[in-house]
Amino acid sequence: MIKHQLQQQFQNLSRREQRLLTLASPLVIALAIWLSLIKPLQTEQQRLQNQLENKQLELAWMQSASTRLEQLRQLQTDQTPAPLQQQLQQLLQRSGIRARLNAMPDNRMSVVASNIAYNSSLQLLQQLELNHIQLEQVEISASKRSGRVDLKLQLIRVEIE
Repeated sequence: MIKHQLQQQFQNLSRREQRLLTLASPLVIALAIWLSLIKPLQTEQQRLQNQLENKQLELAWMQSASTRLEQLRQLQTDQTPAPLQQQLQQLLQRSGIRARLNAMPDNRMSVVASNIAYNSSLQLLQQLELNHIQLEQVEISASKRSGRVDLKLQLIRVEIE
């Protein structure tokens, strides 16, 4: 019935209007499909693509920040001073000095070295200062051999602010 009425109205139109409707109808239908189905899908796809790009940028930033954080943690770990006894052993070894270390109360150490080169003792004293190890008591006495000394030190690490 509705179909019949539409056909009747179409037949009442002029030939030119009939041709115009015949050509325009598929375009109007295509436009309606485009606006109701395809355009929303494309808009959603673009929104998701933008969201993906933002998440990828955020991930890249987080990975970069994570790497930097690890480097800073490693640097902080590297800067943590070794225990005083271990640090003294390393300094003595670098200076070529054989000495006896004795632990004392309150994180103090005593160092006793006999018959060492005077220049080596000066080098050790300089290294102690550079490593923030404070001399509390120093006793340097001439050894039996020329250019050699006996060394007794009492030390404590100075805390750095």
